[in-house]
Amino acid sequence: MFKISPVLTARLGGGLGYKTPTVFTEEAERIQFQHILPINAATAVNERSVGGNIDLNYKTHIGRLGFSGNILFFYTKLNKPLILTDTSDGNKAFVNANGHIDTRSLETILRFSYKGFKLFIGYTYGDVNSQ
Repeated sequence: MFKISPVLTARLGGGLGYKTPTVFTEEAERIQFQHILPINAATAVNERSVGGNIDLNYKTHIGRLGFSGNILFFYTKLNKPLILTDTSDGNKAFVNANGHIDTRSLETILRFSYKGFKLFIGYTYGDVNSQ
């Protein structure tokens, strides 16, 4: 974390990750796990990701009203994502896609505080593209 001024800080981060194949996804849950074949352990590989982020925090008081704002920018690239596809026999199977998924996002959070009360306002924008 970098303290730019008494009211403004910035953070820079990044990392690598992986996720082992699993049938327990939102997409599978949506269809109540019906007609989903087991994951083929011989062909399925871990999803791997790389990402980075930067966020800026501003904190001050306006009279007795406390205010803080945070804006976060982040990017993630997910290689060989596991996707649910239809099979020729009417079932569904999880297979690794050949490409990747890019996610570019912006998240903004505003916090107002007065005595013991706090109000949070947030917005997240995500630009997700598969290649």
